[in-house]
Amino acid sequence: MASATDPATLPSRATPARDASPEPEDVVIVAPDGTILAADPGLAGWLPADREAGRYGSLYACFEDDDGEFWRGAVAEVLLSRTSRRYRLAASPDRVADARLVPLLDAAGNVTAVAVRLSDASREQRAFRQCHKL
Repeated sequence: MASATDPATLPSRATPARDASPEPEDVVIVAPDGTILAADPGLAGWLPADREAGRYGSLYACFEDDDGEFWRGAVAEVLLSRTSRRYRLAASPDRVADARLVPLLDAAGNVTAVAVRLSDASREQRAFRQCHKL
């Protein structure tokens, strides 16, 4: 499996649920069509407050229009390139998420699903901004 990353920044309007605090890292496995095959319980902390992954069944349907299209494009990019991708997303005004998408291959080398790893990068982003203010 390739380990190349392509850092990019894309703003997101998704606001995490207020009563769920995600673990430092959460993983969701997504089929090419966006169907959620498996997800860590902490995924709810990354979704908009009024959304629930189990209720929608699709990663794309968990988010508003623009955010759903972002995820659709990000998964498609990983499927076509067969390489990992990394994105930095504004999960809320004071929260930044690091999203890493990794293709999952079968024995024949075909991409069968995509693993999405979400981690909180807010502290790192604040430190970066502080360094640039100096």
